Amino acid sequence: MREQFREEGGARIATCGRGPDPVVETFVQIDGDILVRIEPAYLADPEIRRRHEERVGAWFEELREVVAALTAAVRTGLAAFLLLATGLALGAGGIGALLDQAVAGLVVGGISLAGAAGLNLGLRWLVRRALGLPSGGI
Repeated sequence: MREQFREEGGARIATCGRGPDPVVETFVQIDGDILVRIEPAYLADPEIRRRHEERVGAWFEELREVVAALTAAVRTGLAAFLLLATGLALGAGGIGALLDQAVAGLVVGGISLAGAAGLNLGLRWLVRRALGLPSGGI
């Protein structure tokens, strides 16, 4: 997957009919666009359609697993950071002081919002890095 995105700008999933030439090709670009090229033999043969659907489905399952692993890693890191920030904020203000707890809650809430905004950018960067693509322009 990584090499396809780096060398070809996307993933090419091709399925041959009865001969050596592909009768259907699905090209998934890094920006999410999906292009499909089909030959009449694809439309006429349900077995070819089934095989191609399975291959495309397996490719997207692999992509889903990569993204899920990256998402889990980022969320775990963010949760640990928020837990530490909460502990520091509550410890610095004293547990008994209601005003200090409210301020700590606002600080943690702000960190959560900043973390959520950064999560999207971080995940995009990690996916591009995992696929070996340049990280500029995200």
